[in-house]
Amino acid sequence: MKMNNNTVWAANLKVQKLAFSESTSTGLIKATINNIHIQTGTNLLTVQSNKLCDIAVYTPSGAQVTSLKAITNSNINLHSGTYLVFVTVEGKKYSQKVMIK
Repeated sequence: MKMNNNTVWAANLKVQKLAFSESTSTGLIKATINNIHIQTGTNLLTVQSNKLCDIAVYTPSGAQVTSLKAITNSNINLHSGTYLVFVTVEGKKYSQKVMIK
């Protein structure tokens, strides 16, 4: 990765982990972050993990849509739109922006 504006702050910036999400021709998202699988479908968000995790889903404005504790998989029905998904596993927090069609 190359930084165009190499300031003192940018020179010390390090990327710890880089994850890519796969967008299909239908615009659905399938992402895997540290064995946490996040997939979208029509009005559906699926989160699967091989360990117990906490899931919180927010709108871009910050309103919490749902919160689930100590689960390994969940299918969450959502209206069309953009959401932020936060997953906590063993004290580590992960986030993913998703679009539901």
